[in-house]
Amino acid sequence: MNVRLLVSVRKLEEALLAADNGADFIDLKDPSAGALGGLGPARIRPIVAALRQAHPLFPISATIGDVAMADRAAILQHTSAVGACGVDYVKVGLHPGAHALLDALSALSALSGSVRDTWSRLAPRERRAVALAGWVVGLG
Repeated sequence: MNVRLLVSVRKLEEALLAADNGADFIDLKDPSAGALGGLGPARIRPIVAALRQAHPLFPISATIGDVAMADRAAILQHTSAVGACGVDYVKVGLHPGAHALLDALSALSALSGSVRDTWSRLAPRERRAVALAGWVVGLG
């Protein structure tokens, strides 16, 4: 996939407008709720459903929100809930450091369903890119 324009949106109208007008990738998040402000499943689900109807193959990501790294159970719960909304990518912010990243990836690998299945289908190069992105997000 060659992404030239990723558009972050908070509402259905913004998502459809972006998808209809040249965006290559839709990212669901609410910056007013923090650097990785999550929308929550109740807001994510209808946006994904409408985008899938209008643009079936359009890539969509969503963040779980600003969840404390120490709260592993909350990270897993939020990741599962967001993944169940039908997004292609679930974003999780991580603190810098190899141990935090490896711990988080290990915990995420225990998930069932689409999140784990997506991770298992990634090539090693793509996994490194996802891991690096998680580490960089944690720096900010």
